Order: sequence, then C-alpha cells, then structure tokens
Amino acid sequence: MSKGIRATIIEELGTISVNELQIAIDAIHDRREALAVETRRARLRMEVLRCAYEFEKWSQESGLGLTYSTFCDDFGYEPLPDTQDIFSRRSIYDRVKHIRSNLLGLFS
Repeated sequence: MSKGIRATIIEELGTISVNELQIAIDAIHDRREALAVETRRARLRMEVLRCAYEFEKWSQESGLGLTYSTFCDDFGYEPLPDTQDIFSRRSIYDRVKHIRSNLLGLFS
C-alpha cells in the first residue's frame, strides 16, 4: 500500500534543515512576486495599446489632438475599475502620447 503524497512530502521535509526550507519558501515567494510583476506589466501593455487605438480612432473622428486635458475631459479616459491602483490617467496618457508620436513619425 502506498503512502499518500502528503506523507511522502512530510517524510521528505524531515530530511532538510530549517534553513534549506526557508530558502525554498523564499524562492517560491520570489517567483510568485516576479509572476505578479510580469502580469501587471502585461496588463499595462494591453491597456496602453487598447487605449492608444481607441484614442487614435476618436481623434480622427473628432479632429482633436492629444493633450492631457483632451485625453481626460473630451476623450474621457478613465482607468479600468480594477486597475486604478496600477494605471493612473497620467501614466496611460504619457504612454499613449509616446506611442502616438512614434507612430506619427513613421507615417509622416
């Protein structure tokens, strides 16, 4: 009869020191933190690209250019409800402005 996985893990844990266990726990925490950072960065990239596209479409229809007040007041950008702590209006505006200026330079 086989021991359960839990019993095997407990048995294996008995063979490592407290220091080794702490190193393993720290490595797990570091990996989780790195994954969370990458997830936030990926969400930011997607939000900036989506917003840059939507603003460009709106700008061509309205004839208004990109200023912070136009971006916030006329275009009406608001961060997604679950991302306000990560993506401020200013940070999204700055990134949209950067993308837009680089793209306009490519096609002028």
